[in-house]
Amino acid sequence: EDTVPGGPCENAGVQVGDVLVAITVNGTAASVTNFVQLERVLDDNVGKEITITLQRAGASVDLAVTPDDLHEITPSKFLEINGGVVHALSYQQARNFQMRCGQVYVAEPGYVLGLAGVPKHCIVTELDGVATPDLSSFSAVYAGLVRRFLKRENGASKNGMDISNGDSKTAQTVALKYFTKDDRHRIKTATLRTHFNWHTSPTFFHRNWRTGVWEKSDLLDAVAEEVDMDADVVGEENEMGAATASVNKKRKKASEEPEVPAANDDLAEVLRSPRTDDAPATSLAESVTRAVENSLCVAKCDIASVALADGVYSRSFEGNGLVLHHDIGENIGIVVVDRNTVPVSSCDVLLTFAAYPCEVHAVVEFLHPTKNFALLSYKPRALPNTGRGRVTPAVTATGDARYELRRGDQLILVGLNSHCRPTSRQVGVADATSSAAVPSADIPRFRAVNEETIKLDIELGFDTGGVLADANGTVRALWASYATPASDGEVDGVVRGMFIDDAICATGRVVRWLRHEHGRDEFCDSHSDKTVTTLDAEFEVTTLAKAANLRVPQVWIDALLRKDPERRQALVVASTVANTGASKVLHDGDVVLKAGDVTCVTFGDVDRAVAGAGETRLLPMTVCRGGEIIDLQISLSAVSCLGTQRLTHWAGCLIQKAHRPVAELGFTPGSCDALNEVFISRWFHGSPAHRYGLYALHWITEVNDVLVFTMDDFENAVGGVENNTFVRVKLVSLQGRPKVLTVKVDHHYWPTWELRKSANAGRGWERVML
Repeated sequence: EDTVPGGPCENAGVQVGDVLVAITVNGTAASVTNFVQLERVLDDNVGKEITITLQRAGASVDLAVTPDDLHEITPSKFLEINGGVVHALSYQQARNFQMRCGQVYVAEPGYVLGLAGVPKHCIVTELDGVATPDLSSFSAVYAGLVRRFLKRENGASKNGMDISNGDSKTAQTVALKYFTKDDRHRIKTATLRTHFNWHTSPTFFHRNWRTGVWEKSDLLDAVAEEVDMDADVVGEENEMGAATASVNKKRKKASEEPEVPAANDDLAEVLRSPRTDDAPATSLAESVTRAVENSLCVAKCDIASVALADGVYSRSFEGNGLVLHHDIGENIGIVVVDRNTVPVSSCDVLLTFAAYPCEVHAVVEFLHPTKNFALLSYKPRALPNTGRGRVTPAVTATGDARYELRRGDQLILVGLNSHCRPTSRQVGVADATSSAAVPSADIPRFRAVNEETIKLDIELGFDTGGVLADANGTVRALWASYATPASDGEVDGVVRGMFIDDAICATGRVVRWLRHEHGRDEFCDSHSDKTVTTLDAEFEVTTLAKAANLRVPQVWIDALLRKDPERRQALVVASTVANTGASKVLHDGDVVLKAGDVTCVTFGDVDRAVAGAGETRLLPMTVCRGGEIIDLQISLSAVSCLGTQRLTHWAGCLIQKAHRPVAELGFTPGSCDALNEVFISRWFHGSPAHRYGLYALHWITEVNDVLVFTMDDFENAVGGVENNTFVRVKLVSLQGRPKVLTVKVDHHYWPTWELRKSANAGRGWERVML
């Protein structure tokens, strides 16, 4: 029927359509009439030459064949690389795919291969310019990549460079060639970008046939380092001051970035000169696009499966970013994006600028806990010389200019598509006072609260975002994406205009602490500067007519109407964050009348009152509750703007400090003095957590009858648990229902380890075994 390419039968000359008549062993011929007889003869003669008699087109053909050992060609080891699995192509799959056994087969792409677009079930033929006909050759090349990365990383740390999240001097990209079984005649090329911080070092798993255990061995230990180092590695060592040989000096000169040569003067001039159109006159949309284009970029955010924190719903995001700060001298650049582009801090971010075609790594610096924006930092010197001066910070509205937007105002919507090409059109403001009003999802994740947005007079398909600018090229708002839950349990992205005055203020804070971390003389209170003061209450907008139905006195209705005749609204407490100062004194349904000295009509009024509370973090507030006017004193909270900084993997589940959206649901176990923060965010298939029902969206309150409140408490409680023993775990669900489980831990396949945000200036993530 068919033969396996490169197998014993094909090598012997067996053809499709041949009829097997007899097998001769040791001079004795025997007819073959059933499969049981055939299998017995083959099993008894593994590695021995036999003669098979075939009928081919009416003629008898005798061929000598040596049966292979099926156990030898069945993979007994695989290579785990960054969450992916690669092994030799088995006989069974080779027969199904009509391919040669032993080729490099991608069973699961994982993080690095997945980011490069390498699919499942493909065959890798080349890596970094080296042919990879089998797993051994692939492993040798991949081990070289890891060693090269480690040498660059060590050299970068010695020279004070950022080694995490991809400094341009330590990042490396290599080409990988592969083909798929359905398109085997065309070789495809993918670009691999090195990411070795999220997962364990590449590891071989080899099956022990006696015990049945898949034993581990580190790739770098299994593959010896070649004496003849790769020339690129030598060049990198020389660039970091680790080598002094003359050949390395030549490499250093080649690897250093030269000044723009004379041959590129025309390119620089083209980039500086204004573009021309064949049209008689340039449109307003085109002129504004040219004014803001060099301040735009596309941000691509990728998250490893082991770092999917805070209920994030996807592993890959993409959206537009706006450059707010670009200082080549200090080597500090800041970009603002929405939280549906960069939802968590445990991620890898690449920026592609419209001003010049290059990719630059970025670091998540600021995640606002309630507003829909995040700030990223990048190094302007990582751009090529020609492109550094092309990128310019955006010109933004200052002061109270954000409140000057009115219905009917004409703006220009400018955005970048996935190819980093600008698109634009003229739009009108339909409503500049619309509430974001993002409902809670079944899985608690970030959502914007207490935020006003801009609606336009037409629904547009600018899914990747952009900016709203006026005729002068001044950016008035970010065209941002808001993640909203859909009725089918999925997540939809709603795009609205978002005012960026909060992001501009936060940019100044981020620049201050970056200067401080880099040793520049600037005062920075690292604790207070990296927190946001919040009221810990969510408000909803209601009309003044309905506020009157809530028994708000007429004198206050008139006061709210005088404050803002256009909006004609009041703020009503929708919910409070559990175990906070607001939850102790505010009730759902309270109508907010005054905060501090400010009569409150908008979310901005409340924000200004909170900002004016000062270091005391006490906010006087007047509310109407059931027709009664009550004066309250509310304790404000200082919430970190750095995002989740610590992720612990135990028994196959991901455990973190409960993120703010969980508390926004109104319940956390414990009390204000002793809050339970140990929260299961995710679990992995096939793990002990999966087997014993240790699922996500639960707090862990006890381990072996020992109370655990903090992450340190939990790690101390599980630190002494021996392998293959049972652990008694008490859980509390989001609804407050307790549950007790016993979990048998497996430290061999599911060890306990932690991802931590590094405290050094690189602010990257590090993997720590516990």
